[in-house]
Amino acid sequence: MNAEFIKRLSIYQRVKLVAAMLAGLLVLLLIIGAVWAATLPPAPIVHPSPEALQATPVILSADDVESHYLDGLVPVVNSDTDVAVSQEASEGAEGFSLMASRPLFWAGRRPVIIDASEIDTVEDTRSSAKANELDNVELSGVYFAGDASGVIVRLDGKRMRVALGEELMGWKLKSVDGSEVRFVSADQEKTIQLEHAGVSDYTPAASRMAPSSAGKPASNRAQEP
Repeated sequence: MNAEFIKRLSIYQRVKLVAAMLAGLLVLLLIIGAVWAATLPPAPIVHPSPEALQATPVILSADDVESHYLDGLVPVVNSDTDVAVSQEASEGAEGFSLMASRPLFWAGRRPVIIDASEIDTVEDTRSSAKANELDNVELSGVYFAGDASGVIVRLDGKRMRVALGEELMGWKLKSVDGSEVRFVSADQEKTIQLEHAGVSDYTPAASRMAPSSAGKPASNRAQEP
């Protein structure tokens, strides 16, 4: 077909010619595909057949068992492992029995019983340890000034003042009485003695400055009613 022949054809004839060419090409492709499929090897069997899935029974004799016929198939457990497994089983049984006797979400669940002696021992140990905190505190002096009374203590070589009601190492100064003072902490109480008990306490400034009738002149004392 040359260009002049195609130009002489009408549009309808041109469409028919293109359709015939496409149909011939499609037939040619089908023939090539069929030949190629015929030359391929057969497809392998992916899934096993039902006959291959059937289990074959195996009959074992006593001799087979004694000769460790099942070595590699059944794990052999030694005596030490037996003891460990038995201990774990016993512990698991005890835990299960405890859980069964005290169910978690149960109205009548029994509380854990704690020995009171153990609690007392722990509390006594804590109390003694807290009381020993003031063993390194030395009472050097006391002073009285109404509500501003307090003590002078020595701790680790340093002197400091502790007013009435203030705390020292978690202990509150409760009272100042002459040559001894009392510290309290919760329900505990500790008394510390003054180092030099013979030294007289300080006298309030107001009492030292108060006038006495014994120091007045005789004329003034005579005029008094």
